[in-house]
Amino acid sequence: MKYLRFIIPLLLPFTAGAQQFTEVEYLSPFQDLLAEVKIDNQVQFLHRGGSVLIDQRENQGYYKTLIGIKHNAYGAVNYNGKTIAPFKFDEVKLADEQSDYDHSNDYCFVITRLNGKYGAIDTFGKVLAEPIYDELGPLNAAVYKFRKGPLWGWADIKTGQVIQEAAFDEVGKSYISPFLKVERQHKVGLIRNDGSPVTDIGYADFSGLGYEDNAYFTYEVQGKIGVMDSAGKKITPPLYDKIERGPVYGTFAVSKAGKVGFVNRDGKEITDLIYTSSAPYGNYVMVKKMGKQGILNGEGKEIVPIVFDEIIPAGIDAEKLTSATSFSTRFNYGHPGWFLTRKGNLWNVYDTTGKKLLATDYAHADIIVYNGMPLIAITTAQHLMGLAKTDGTPLVPCRYTGISQGYNDGYSYMSNMAGPKGNQFIAMMKKDRLGLFNTTTGKEVLPPIYTRIEWQNPAMIALNINYDTSAMAAPDGTMIRAASKYGNFTAVSENRIVQTVYGSKNSADTWLTDLKGNKLYTYPYWEFKHNGFSRLLMPDSVKRDIASFNNGLLKIWNNIHENLFVDTTGKEVYFNDYQFVGDFYNGLALAGKGEGRSMHFGIISRDNKVVYPITADDINRFEDDLLQVRQDTLQGLIRKDGSIFLPLKYDDISKFYDIGYYKVGKSGNFGVVDSTGKEIIPMKYQDITYDKSQRNFYVTDNRKYGIISSSGVIIIPAKYDELERNQSYYDGDGFPVMVKEDGWYFYINADGSVLPYRSKKRKGYDE
Repeated sequence: MKYLRFIIPLLLPFTAGAQQFTEVEYLSPFQDLLAEVKIDNQVQFLHRGGSVLIDQRENQGYYKTLIGIKHNAYGAVNYNGKTIAPFKFDEVKLADEQSDYDHSNDYCFVITRLNGKYGAIDTFGKVLAEPIYDELGPLNAAVYKFRKGPLWGWADIKTGQVIQEAAFDEVGKSYISPFLKVERQHKVGLIRNDGSPVTDIGYADFSGLGYEDNAYFTYEVQGKIGVMDSAGKKITPPLYDKIERGPVYGTFAVSKAGKVGFVNRDGKEITDLIYTSSAPYGNYVMVKKMGKQGILNGEGKEIVPIVFDEIIPAGIDAEKLTSATSFSTRFNYGHPGWFLTRKGNLWNVYDTTGKKLLATDYAHADIIVYNGMPLIAITTAQHLMGLAKTDGTPLVPCRYTGISQGYNDGYSYMSNMAGPKGNQFIAMMKKDRLGLFNTTTGKEVLPPIYTRIEWQNPAMIALNINYDTSAMAAPDGTMIRAASKYGNFTAVSENRIVQTVYGSKNSADTWLTDLKGNKLYTYPYWEFKHNGFSRLLMPDSVKRDIASFNNGLLKIWNNIHENLFVDTTGKEVYFNDYQFVGDFYNGLALAGKGEGRSMHFGIISRDNKVVYPITADDINRFEDDLLQVRQDTLQGLIRKDGSIFLPLKYDDISKFYDIGYYKVGKSGNFGVVDSTGKEIIPMKYQDITYDKSQRNFYVTDNRKYGIISSSGVIIIPAKYDELERNQSYYDGDGFPVMVKEDGWYFYINADGSVLPYRSKKRKGYDE
């Protein structure tokens, strides 16, 4: 009996409470499905299910079915850890498919080989076929094929029931879904998955026509090709050398002796075979005859005459299109909106009805998009450019050298403040100078002499010539301020302008004026800057670069009175209760009381009411709709209307990524609140991080680690000395995690269950 006490510990696993463990030499964190463990001086791999150890990973599929080797035999384990193919085979291969477009085409099973024979097992462990076949492989999502001796048959991929006994020399995908192609004595036929024939076996081959539904396809007999439908009906006899899809569904481009014509779904020729080539573009087809190109519509009617040296189809977004012989609802190859035609050196444009749009041919013509509107850009032999509408109506005469669409080095056109009517205007160029053309009136409103044109509001346009001359104009071209050197004009409303004139000794005089130039206000030390204003209360979507009147007031910056404004009449407005007031927006402004570092801030309304108390040491932007408030050592968050989002009681506030969770802290402890301000995680942890892909929080409490869900549910309590998530290279939930407690490493699943292995050691970097 004295020996028994030494033998029992070697036979029984360790226990920890109700959980039984097997002690191993070391553990490592999981990497997706497997974790490396060392047992009896042998490195093995533990599956995430916890009950399977393998010696070597062989393969892993789309659905995380694992092929492995154990004791020199192959087996397979599904994602949940069930051994679906026992480790006894000479080989196990994955057969799986995952479609990005149609999941009805997905399948997954494993192919087994034992003693030279093949079988199949599904991902639930159901044996579809015992290893009795000479060869076995997938055909599609419904059936797999097998070979007995020299002949092939097939069986149901879900039940394993044999549908077709081995009777064919070859069985394969036809790529004419959903049919199978079978071969006997070097002749092929089409058969459905259920074994019913589509055609007899007497053809050389079949090919798709690019239709996703495969309602029509080609068949070949003695080197000639015809069209057949999915019922096996012959649309055309086998007369042709080549067949491709036509311009519309159910039409076909057929070739014979180097000539191309078109046939419809009734087998009737809708054109003679008179063309030398064809290329489909949406519902149209480009054809060539006698070296010239033209366009046919879906009925085979010639809409663009076959007289051109080059034709370029253009889409409605002005993109130049490429011919696509396939016709698929899955992909949008683009449909032409126009056809750019060239004969010799001259270009024109046709629409899809065959109408010639330009009365005159040009050295070049193109479709462009300006302000979201497609236009025809035309260029003369003298390299002068103009524009026409897409119906051919002249828009801008050919007297310019180009178009400006934004900022460029040396010149720029800025129209973001123009308002809805800004789309009526086009910035035309002559060399490196800009002018403005009104497409509604058909008139040039500003000549091409400017280096910068900037809409400052819908009623005023600031103009620059080089860097030293400024002017201001109305949208109709009327000069509000004539060009002036060494000065600047800024529209601060639709009828008020701030004018600055620079003197010879670095001095500057600044006035607020009306449209007629009457001086309404000036201040001796007013240093107006068009971008000098407070934007704290503005949402990002409306922030702009130009200071302007808001709520009838314009702030006078850079003076001894930081609470000074002027109204639209030029009258000074002081907010005497405050030493500082920022620009107003939406009726509110930042306000401050006190001097220097002792100043406190809040938010007031235009009518001088306190919206947020003047108590904050600082107010800063936190995100677009929130402001961070600081008072002494405390922080809070308020909305831009002054209402409280998070009270002023935290030492620290930060946001997790771009999601609606906020990390809040006080006295070194942290918690989490959601976008409504509701507490999700209590403020008791020393650190909290968020895994965006797994949507879990990783928390630390007194140097112990745990995991909490995004809804605040504790998944793993913070009681472990170490915690390391699943280091998956693929999308995963981060589990199982490896933890350390009381000197032991082990694994925990998301449901709190524990895998039955533990160790005093984790794998080292050099092991």
